[in-house]
Amino acid sequence: MNQFWNRWVIWLLRSPVHGLVSRGMLLITVTGRKTGKPYTTPVEYRQENQCVTIISRQGRTWWKNVAEAAPVTLLLRGQEVSGQARVLSLNDTDLVRVLHQRYPTALAHKLEIERDQLVVIGVDINPMM
Repeated sequence: MNQFWNRWVIWLLRSPVHGLVSRGMLLITVTGRKTGKPYTTPVEYRQENQCVTIISRQGRTWWKNVAEAAPVTLLLRGQEVSGQARVLSLNDTDLVRVLHQRYPTALAHKLEIERDQLVVIGVDINPMM
């Protein structure tokens, strides 16, 4: 089911009607650490200026490719942009405070309850040339 859902969301985000979901979802493409192959997955995000914050579950594997800072490509509201991704520490109280401010109440509550199961990724978007 999850694989079908991901394929459908990937198709939708790449389509002309991406605006239906692209305000809260984007595609992130990472390069496999071991294989060197590109992997694309849909994720929820919040953006503030040139910084994108993504919350994912530790059970998903794509984020392990950015455990060390790594280049990524985002399909952000229909535009392809590149950036540098890194895993952020959930032990940082300032980060948790910022996430509570940026995310809706329900997600902030979920973050507090499931903190040990979540991973937060920060992506600094490269300036456009």
